[in-house]
Amino acid sequence: MSVILTGGQSFDQIASVYTLDPAYGVAIQNYNNMQGQDITGKKFYLNIPDTWMLPQYAGKQIDLTQTSAGGIMSTNGPGGVPAWVYLVGLGALALFMK
Repeated sequence: MSVILTGGQSFDQIASVYTLDPAYGVAIQNYNNMQGQDITGKKFYLNIPDTWMLPQYAGKQIDLTQTSAGGIMSTNGPGGVPAWVYLVGLGALALFMK
């Protein structure tokens, strides 16, 4: 059994990224007894059979709670600080070092 902790992604977004077929979105919804529910923008714990998952994700827990609703992996750095803050800091440091 695979587990996905959602971070606002829809069933279809999860299925298209982590399962063998994007059509599994409805199956994931039914498997978790969430027929007719919209999970977009919310956090949920979903169970997904390993036989539906892409091989690299089967049997794992995937935490998407720090990702955008589109399913793009988090760009946060250490401590949850957005990566752009670190980049701005490094850029400023580079300017002042000259």
